[in-house]
Amino acid sequence: MTDVTVLGAGLMGSAIASAILASGRSVTVWNRTIERARPLADAGAVLEPDLRHALAASPVVVSVLLTHDVVVETLAGPFHEGALEGRTLINLTTTIPPQVRELADLAEANGAQYLDGVILGYPENVGHRSATVLCAGPSWLWNEHAELIRALGGRSHLVSDDVVAAAVVDVTTIGMLALTMQTACIEAMAYAAKAGIPATVIGPYLEQMAGFMPHEVAETVRRVTEADYTNDRASLDVILASMKTFDDAVRDVDLPPGVLTSVVTSLDAASAAGLGDLDAAAYYRHLID
Repeated sequence: MTDVTVLGAGLMGSAIASAILASGRSVTVWNRTIERARPLADAGAVLEPDLRHALAASPVVVSVLLTHDVVVETLAGPFHEGALEGRTLINLTTTIPPQVRELADLAEANGAQYLDGVILGYPENVGHRSATVLCAGPSWLWNEHAELIRALGGRSHLVSDDVVAAAVVDVTTIGMLALTMQTACIEAMAYAAKAGIPATVIGPYLEQMAGFMPHEVAETVRRVTEADYTNDRASLDVILASMKTFDDAVRDVDLPPGVLTSVVTSLDAASAAGLGDLDAAAYYRHLID
């Protein structure tokens, strides 16, 4: 028997298994292509090519597979056969709320406990004190496994007893904010290059603007929370007019439509709904009402 079984030996799965090993715990690793996990064996992990034997090896199973569909395909059979009965499944595969509910229900129906988790970072961040794994699920189950999960990131914590909460945070912070900002940054450098300005010139200004974003995010959250859409900065219509001008500039250098064009379309709809005289945060009202 080992302490933890890790399903998946890609970059993230390998980083997680390594961090658990570094914490002094024993680890069994399963991967579809078991040879890919060979470096983990050199670090002390037990490689198990048989999935059911791997599940039986530990009371805690950490899933770090490619997609939700792969998780279901991999575990549905073992679940129904009772291979996870009495065990805790900690799913760190990227999933969205309905998928989380599906896995939680599957676990409950087959005698297993379920914690959902989200890793805020890349594989190289795993195992550091500054890294964060967000979890959602029963608080008593979090308390039982908090020490293990904090071995993956010192700032790890339980977001909520609602099992979908971590996935919601993942969609909003990583998907809708961080990765969208990264895509916008890439598109900005592509526009600059088309306009004859290299990334070495535009880069520092992108970094400067990114440094302003924490304040802007905090102010937008305040306005939405307090329903304060007073136009005391720049109205939605004023911002929209500027965005349309910027979008024209991008089109002039023959870049395909990207993040900027999507923002123009979104704010245009809010303006057409009669919100143009309010602060741009009023776009939230257009989405919710």
